Amino acid sequence: MPDSSLTQGSPGIPGAAESGAKFGASAAHGIFNCQEIESAAIGSPGEDRGRAGGAGSVTLTPLSSTDGQYCAPMTLSQGHGLPGTAETGDAVGTALGSVDGDSARDEDRFDALLIGAPGEDIGTSRSHQDTGQATLWSGEAHAEFQLSGW
Repeated sequence: MPDSSLTQGSPGIPGAAESGAKFGASAAHGIFNCQEIESAAIGSPGEDRGRAGGAGSVTLTPLSSTDGQYCAPMTLSQGHGLPGTAETGDAVGTALGSVDGDSARDEDRFDALLIGAPGEDIGTSRSHQDTGQATLWSGEAHAEFQLSGW
């Protein structure tokens, strides 16, 4: 792939460029959502989701295609591909990491995406505000676990 830059205003990238979205604050790559196609995962921790300012999101966009396959870009946020409800200040996508899938599965291999949301509130009490959460997302299935002390 030749050198290039992506923004939310780039052709094929979901969403529109908005002040404060922080698109590109984090990035990872792997085979996340389309078989045999490497994708970039791009965090936008300041992205507004409805009335939830700074709820955050992650955009998945293909880096290449093979054998004429098409892999559509997609945006993940809480309530749209990720567990939970988008809330002000969650900052989903602040940190991203890739976890290699099972290499023995060859063309059926998918990697998992680790998504940090340091502003996530766990529970309703004041003592659980901004506890933080990390979600391990893998295509159709995901698991989540909570991290405190971010």
